[in-house]
Amino acid sequence: MKELAMPICGHARPEMLLLAPSVAEIPECVGAVRTDADYHERLLASLQRLRGSVYLADGDIKPEQMTADGRHCQEVDARSWHILLMGNNSEVGGCARFSPHLKPVRYRNLNAARSELAKTDGYRLEKALEAQIRQAEIRNLHYVEVGGWALTPELRCSTAAVTIALTAFALAERLGGCLGITTATRNHGSASILRRLGGRPLEFEGRELPSYFDPQYNCEMEILRFDSTIRNARYAFRIAELQANLAKTPVICHEQNRQSCVGYLRAA
Repeated sequence: MKELAMPICGHARPEMLLLAPSVAEIPECVGAVRTDADYHERLLASLQRLRGSVYLADGDIKPEQMTADGRHCQEVDARSWHILLMGNNSEVGGCARFSPHLKPVRYRNLNAARSELAKTDGYRLEKALEAQIRQAEIRNLHYVEVGGWALTPELRCSTAAVTIALTAFALAERLGGCLGITTATRNHGSASILRRLGGRPLEFEGRELPSYFDPQYNCEMEILRFDSTIRNARYAFRIAELQANLAKTPVICHEQNRQSCVGYLRAA
């Protein structure tokens, strides 16, 4: 998956939305729900067009990996949350995908299990992720994968990248806490940004798993692990602010089906 690709040099804060999974129960602790199937579909198409245009321009995908209308679609999109920053003309200007896995979590069901690293260092990757999954079970936390990052060129030179990444931490905490992984490219300093925010390399038997070249996206990648309860103290206030804001952030979904966060944790 293509990840954060921008410097941090501005202070733009576009409108934020959460796009709920196409079929999902929405926990009461998240957002001001708006039920609008047509708008949901338009936003999903908009974020996929954004990814398509950004990834194609960066040389990370080929035209044949896009739909005829310029979208970069992945099967996981429909069952994931999406953090959206709205740009001009009501189109998505920035996005990231947040994918909680249903319990019991199995390595074979992770997107990471189909990565290039799984082909070259599959045993160590599987054992490292299984250890993290066990920790999530012991602590009764969600296990999530985060990816699908993209920003318009106008938002790259801003704090938008960090805002989206920190919102992922805030959403994880709002849902009761998460352990998980994210795939980061070394291009544009993306992996170093995520490390500064709290991402850590996967390890097996005390050794870090290596980066790897992904021919699908034509770049060097890392898989980083994170714990939503552990992050750089420098960003603690901003995460708390974003977490509070999520209570009133619009959540766009197909149908409204609310439940408590405790129930959501059990259901997951």
